[in-house]
Amino acid sequence: MYTKKYRDMSNFFLLLTMVLALVGSGMAQPMSIEKGQVVRNVRYPDYDKHGQLNFEVMGDEAEIQPDGLIQIKNLKLIFYNKGKPVVQVTTPWCLFDRVKRTAVSKSEVCIARKEIVLTGRGFEWKLDGEQFKIHNDVKMVLRND
Repeated sequence: MYTKKYRDMSNFFLLLTMVLALVGSGMAQPMSIEKGQVVRNVRYPDYDKHGQLNFEVMGDEAEIQPDGLIQIKNLKLIFYNKGKPVVQVTTPWCLFDRVKRTAVSKSEVCIARKEIVLTGRGFEWKLDGEQFKIHNDVKMVLRND
């Protein structure tokens, strides 16, 4: 589902800590981030070298867990192509691993594009291998819009 340009998101998980500094209207407010600290209304946009939006991470809350994972509630991850949204991933709960560059959840997930919607429960996302696996109750709806 992802193109080579999304491989350039190598800094995504390293920069995800910056997500925790983006609150409210999306204005950055430098702060010290402690394990266990909760930040609300997180937003992290990523732009290419031409200023076009590559992807955007949003969530109601983000919290760094004692093991270093970042828990995000009500995650919405939108991927863009030439500034237009092409894929949207939503889940009520997700854990990001910045070191392994993965995301996992036992919650429901929805991946939507113009022509297809995939839903299920439990998933793994591996940025390096550009893999997104849905583990249970997978359903696919093809749209002819």
